[in-house]
Amino acid sequence: MFSRLFLFISLTLISILPIANLKKSEFSEFLSIKNRVKNIYSLDLIEGRFNKILFSMGISNVPSQVLIGTDRWLFLGDNYEKTITNYRKGSDGQKEHSQKIIEAQSAWAQYLLNKDINDFKIIIGPNKSTIYSEKLPEWIKSGGGSLSKNLYKSDVYINAIDELIEAKTIENTYERTDTHWNSFGASVAFKKLIKSLNKSKDFIYPGQDFGEIVQKSSSEGGDLAEFLKAHNYISGSVITTKINLKKNDLFIYDYNSKNLVYRGNINKSGSNRSFPFFNRNNTEYKMTNIYHIHNPEAINNSKLLWLGDSFGRAMTPYMTETFSDILMTHWVKVAGTSKLIELLEEWRPDYVIYTVVERSSLSHIFLKHPPKINENQIRGQTSNG
Repeated sequence: MFSRLFLFISLTLISILPIANLKKSEFSEFLSIKNRVKNIYSLDLIEGRFNKILFSMGISNVPSQVLIGTDRWLFLGDNYEKTITNYRKGSDGQKEHSQKIIEAQSAWAQYLLNKDINDFKIIIGPNKSTIYSEKLPEWIKSGGGSLSKNLYKSDVYINAIDELIEAKTIENTYERTDTHWNSFGASVAFKKLIKSLNKSKDFIYPGQDFGEIVQKSSSEGGDLAEFLKAHNYISGSVITTKINLKKNDLFIYDYNSKNLVYRGNINKSGSNRSFPFFNRNNTEYKMTNIYHIHNPEAINNSKLLWLGDSFGRAMTPYMTETFSDILMTHWVKVAGTSKLIELLEEWRPDYVIYTVVERSSLSHIFLKHPPKINENQIRGQTSNG
C-alpha cells in the first residue's frame, strides 16, 4: 500500500515538476544540458512554498544560511564567514589583527602615492546586522557591533555606518530580504567616499541629487529569500533613485581580450541584479574576470581601478557617472598580489578604490604589504616634482 502511494507521488512529481519549473524559470543560455535537466527536475518550487509557510511563522529551516528577525527581516547566518558569531563577539578581540591590516594598507597608500595616484580608499559595506541591529532576532541583539570598527582609525578606510543609520530614518538603506544596501544606501556610502577622496583640482563633484529617491516598488525577494528558495513567494522592494533613471550608453570590454562584452545602460533600478556579467545563472562569470567600463558622458575624464565585491553593484551607476574609465574586478584574487602591480603599471589609474563587505574586511588578504620602493626612485621623483 505505502509503496504504491510512494510510486504514485513520485510519478506525479516527475510529470508535473518539469512543466512547473519551465513555466516559472528563465534558464541562461550559458547553462549546460546537465544543469538544465537538473533545474527542470528541481524541488525548489516545493521547498520554496514550504519555506514560505515557515517564514510566515518566523522560522527558517536553514538557520546556518538565513535567520529571521523582527518584522520578518532576513539576515545572513554563520555559514558566511561566521557573520553572526563575529557580530556577537565584536571587534575587541581583533585589535591587533586590525592594526596589522592598517599598517599593510597604509603602506599600499604610500606606495600608490609614489606612483602618482591621487588617492587610495577602501569603502566598507557594513553587514546588514550592523545597520539594522534592532531587527535582529532577540538572542543576537546584544552583539558587540561592527567587526571593522578598529580599521576606521586609518584614513584609508571610509566609515559610512553613522550616515547609513541616519539615512534609514528617511528610507530603508538595505532591503528586508537582501544582504546588500539598496540604491539609496549605496548613494549614501558613495557620497561619504567622494567627500573623503583627495581629488585633483579639476575634479567635478557629482550632483547631490543623484541619490534622491524617486520611486519605491515591490519585487520578488532578494538573495536571502533565494537562499530559502522562496524569492517567488516572499516579496521584496526596489528603491529607484535619480541615477537609476539616467540612460547612459556604456561600453564594457573584457580587459584581457579587449572584446566588447556589453553595450547599453546598467543604471536601471535594482542595480544589484542589473549588471550583465554579475548574472548568477551565467556560468561563464568568474571573479577573476577584469572589465573596462567606459562612459563617454561621465562628468570626469579620469581613470579608476576599482576592486570590489557584491556591494559594488548598487554603487556602479554612481561610479560610472563620476569616472569615465573604470577597470573593475573582484579584490579577492588581486589585492596585495603581483596582479595588482601589473594592473597599476598597465592601467595607470588616477584613483584606486576597494569596495569590501564588512564580513570580509579582516581577511588575511589585506595583510599583504607592497614591494619596497627604491629610495633613489622616491628621491628622484621628489626632486623632479
